[in-house]
Amino acid sequence: MQKSSYLILGLKDNATLQEVENAYRTLKEKYQKLCFEEGEAGSSAAKMLSKIKIAYNDCIEDIKKREIVGDGT
Repeated sequence: MQKSSYLILGLKDNATLQEVENAYRTLKEKYQKLCFEEGEAGSSAAKMLSKIKIAYNDCIEDIKKREIVGDGT
């Protein structure tokens, strides 16, 4: 699940906390504006916004685990 979460945000799986936060903010702003459109566009944007929020939380959790365990470098 983690790798797909990074892909949803458009990041590599070794992204930093700052990169994740920036990607999340950018995508959130983009799709929040689209949510107000009527019809399929608004519905699709709402679904994507939900995926973005879940991906963000997954990535943050993964980064916290990496900090505790170490990133293997």
